[in-house]
Amino acid sequence: MGQRSQQALDISGFDTLYLGSPIWLYSPAPPLWQFVDNHRFDGQRIVLFNTYNSHFDAAYITELRRRVMARGARSFEHVTVLRGRMPRQIGAPAMLATIEERWLERD
Repeated sequence: MGQRSQQALDISGFDTLYLGSPIWLYSPAPPLWQFVDNHRFDGQRIVLFNTYNSHFDAAYITELRRRVMARGARSFEHVTVLRGRMPRQIGAPAMLATIEERWLERD
């Protein structure tokens, strides 16, 4: 089965873009990489947010930042929520409370 191409969206009207993804095998999920490779971020603030269960590899975040900045972004930030491993994983209400507390109040 071949890989589907992703059509670029018009994101030029936004000052800040939040790009979200779970961490899969220590890296943001593949669809996020494809989105970055298919779009321009000229002059935009990019905030990558990830949820994860145990670890992520900072080298993947560094590479994603490099790609975003090469596509014209003015800044790049990375924020995370550690959900924990099953069955002790925090639920959606706690995750949303963490997001509001850590990220949304600082914008």
